[in-house]
Amino acid sequence: MKRHLSAFLAVSFLALAPSAPAQPEADAAAAPARATLTTGVPAVNARLADSRWGQAPDAFSAPTNGPDATVTGPYYAWRMSGDDGIIRRNWAAMKALAASDAANAPTADDVLGRYLAACRKLHETKLMAEMARQLGEDDFADACFDRADAQSDELKAKFCEKDGQLPKALRALPVAAMWALKLDLVEDARDKTLAALKKSVLARGARLPESALEMRLLLETLTEAEAPEVAYALLLKGGFAPAADGAALDWLYGAAAGIQPGPKGGFDEMVELMPSPDKRLGSVEATYRNSHGVITSAWRYDAKGRCHWTFSVPEGTRATVCVNGMCRPYRSGRYQLEIK
Repeated sequence: MKRHLSAFLAVSFLALAPSAPAQPEADAAAAPARATLTTGVPAVNARLADSRWGQAPDAFSAPTNGPDATVTGPYYAWRMSGDDGIIRRNWAAMKALAASDAANAPTADDVLGRYLAACRKLHETKLMAEMARQLGEDDFADACFDRADAQSDELKAKFCEKDGQLPKALRALPVAAMWALKLDLVEDARDKTLAALKKSVLARGARLPESALEMRLLLETLTEAEAPEVAYALLLKGGFAPAADGAALDWLYGAAAGIQPGPKGGFDEMVELMPSPDKRLGSVEATYRNSHGVITSAWRYDAKGRCHWTFSVPEGTRATVCVNGMCRPYRSGRYQLEIK
């Protein structure tokens, strides 16, 4: 089941969406939150409150930071809003950046730095290909896909050993193992790399990502690798840098509540609902306010350990609901299901 959890990377571009017109400053403070989230764990709710998560009209946390922010920022803004005008307005600058090499490349003896820089560049190239397709620039998209293949081959040649794994010094680092899985660099050693990642992220003194981008991708990668229990353990452990914690809470919204933008971006015409409950949270209640009304998603475990999920879709919005290993379309209405 393919998830679009990456759309919940820490971005604050929802105000750019057509459904979120700019408001006078006096009204902005009184505007209802675009997104709300409450769990059954007081400590998590305190983190949500302390970070003022979801209280701004644009709902999600601070803009993406890091070396590829000028590509990831517009990309995720488009995915959140569905407005490809965001891409068009930034396209020339993004194409120039994608064609260049990093000005401050790591030194030759900085193996981790060179590896991470190459991974971030490959990730950026893949995002550029997707945006080019959206704009109808198929020739440029094809060139980006070809470039991504070449970058991937170069990464494998430089940093993977004969058995397909990263060197021990790299695979012991959560961010290095995460990128290897996210970018499919270790097809022949995926299980071993995932096992190393699951072990390293919960180890005492683990070097966890400090950027919003890489924390978000770390949790997403664990979820996509069918290890959401490790992602939840990491989130509940906490102690992240502020930017990373905001991204972790964004991930919790998309993973636990399962409210995610539709395949064309945005939450108005189509949304995807695919919650991943966890007993350690006990319960979750979440909402998203789009231009048609309020999308809701709430689940709770009963005394017998059964998980009951209630969700609603406003008139004018359709949903693809993925639960219990199946996906099916739903029209507007209020529904109740048991998640097994």
